[in-house]
Amino acid sequence: MQALRIGVNFYPFSRFPQPELLLDMVAWCEQLGFNHVHMGEHLIVPKENDKLDSFWWDTSCMFAALSQRTKRIRLVYGVVIVPLHNPIQLARAVATVDQLSKGRVIMSCGVGWAKGEFEAMGIPFKERGARTDDYLRAVKALWSSETPSYDGRFVKFKNVIFRPGPYQRPHPPIWIGGAAEQTVRRAAELGNGLQPIGGPLSKLERMANDTKE
Repeated sequence: MQALRIGVNFYPFSRFPQPELLLDMVAWCEQLGFNHVHMGEHLIVPKENDKLDSFWWDTSCMFAALSQRTKRIRLVYGVVIVPLHNPIQLARAVATVDQLSKGRVIMSCGVGWAKGEFEAMGIPFKERGARTDDYLRAVKALWSSETPSYDGRFVKFKNVIFRPGPYQRPHPPIWIGGAAEQTVRRAAELGNGLQPIGGPLSKLERMANDTKE
């Protein structure tokens, strides 16, 4: 039986208006023995949204800094809103942080839920699930070869070179986060783990059973 591994999440980040405060807190958590630190993301926050704090750091930039301040604690993107990113840029950023941290990255991914954020980014909200699946397949293709190719619905590339890839092989763990019905299916098909968000345990059990059918 594996030992229980406990992580920490410092949201809301408005409590750390200077980045040094957050860097110091994570370094302290490593000293205390925490296994991982979670950092979620929102790229822009609609004014009418009263569920979100309005203060956000860029996760990859913050993790790049943390990779140099820490030695052991794992860095969990919790979660990347996948359809808001160009998948090639996302693959490059996460691979770079994984190299800097010597393989301490876990990429937890979600489809997003704040419609106004998608509108501000110019990305169709109703396509977010399909884009997430396509983008994740593209990211995995980029991480799996120095000369990758991919032909998907939203992403296509060939005759390209992607170097360096991530430190971890074949790639950093991909956790699928969310509360939607498709979360378990997506985790089984495209991920290495599940990060359920919200809802009773009975809902997660039903979702898992539905996936088996």
